[in-house]
Amino acid sequence: MRLSRWRVGLAVLTVAAIPLAAAVQPPVSGSYTDVQVATGRAAYDQSCAECHLDNLRGGFGPPLVGPNFLNVWGARTAGALFEQVRSTMPPGAEASLGNAAYLNIVAHILQANGHVDGTEPLRADAILLIDPDATTDSHGDVQAADRQLGAPSA
Repeated sequence: MRLSRWRVGLAVLTVAAIPLAAAVQPPVSGSYTDVQVATGRAAYDQSCAECHLDNLRGGFGPPLVGPNFLNVWGARTAGALFEQVRSTMPPGAEASLGNAAYLNIVAHILQANGHVDGTEPLRADAILLIDPDATTDSHGDVQAADRQLGAPSA
């Protein structure tokens, strides 16, 4: 009986410590490089800022940073954003910038939304969530986001 109480007590302590251990973990390093961000910023300024503004807050085009953007895109992956941007931007010249430029622009967007850079370059199949604080499987209103990003009409 005494051994059973000890095991129960140990199990309770172990379960109680799991959230504490998770809370003290260092942030995961980013999945893009600082060079990608710098190059992405330049590409963004050249090809995107006219509609989305220098600060990514949106003008003619929707915001690419902040709560409205994260409500829709936060739980989606950087790879999904890459595919969306590459296939729809810039309007009338879709996929014209080349994959590297689109990946760099997405790296710039990730940094603007709170991600930190790392040592590995961002890839088109990246599973990194756009919102660094995302904890749900919810994907927001993806169709509305597609419309705002200028997806071609069916």
